[in-house]
Amino acid sequence: VELLQNKGRKISPTEHGSFWLKIVRAQSNSIVLSKRYWKYKNMKTPSDMADKISRDIGRTYPESKLFQYDNSLCQQELTNVLHAWVNFEIEYEKDENKRCGYVQGMNLLVGHLLQHVGESLSFEIFLHLMLNKQYNFSALLEPGMSGTLEKVNYLSELSQRKCGFLFSCLTKNNILPMTFSTQWILTL
Repeated sequence: VELLQNKGRKISPTEHGSFWLKIVRAQSNSIVLSKRYWKYKNMKTPSDMADKISRDIGRTYPESKLFQYDNSLCQQELTNVLHAWVNFEIEYEKDENKRCGYVQGMNLLVGHLLQHVGESLSFEIFLHLMLNKQYNFSALLEPGMSGTLEKVNYLSELSQRKCGFLFSCLTKNNILPMTFSTQWILTL
């Protein structure tokens, strides 16, 4: 935000990737993870995780020309980054119960990043979002998705307080915030 205020202007869509990268590198005191990407990308991914990833690749932004063709460059890059994440997490988090591995929603986030920056930088930004306590995306995606449920509950409370009439109409028709907000929270 400070970077935007200093420039006094909005950033263009073509500048999104470099802007995110500046934020990541300014907030991260670890080594540049994009250099380690190639190591994790080339490691063998556990078959259960590889199967989950391959099922979601074709479902990722099918309306986008970048992703709509089987085995397109973007689909391959998406596969590579998600495999690298799984392999990194196995090495990084020794406690298997604390790992989230690959879960649905990661494909949308990484796919969005790939539309702005390359593979290794997408990996670096994704790791930062997952591991930095300020963003803590891993809590949103960990088994049981406790972080996501916490945010859905907060959204529900907020909706009830600020948009009471809308909230009562939705609940009267059995439309709970969980129904429409989970994917929104995961990809916001």
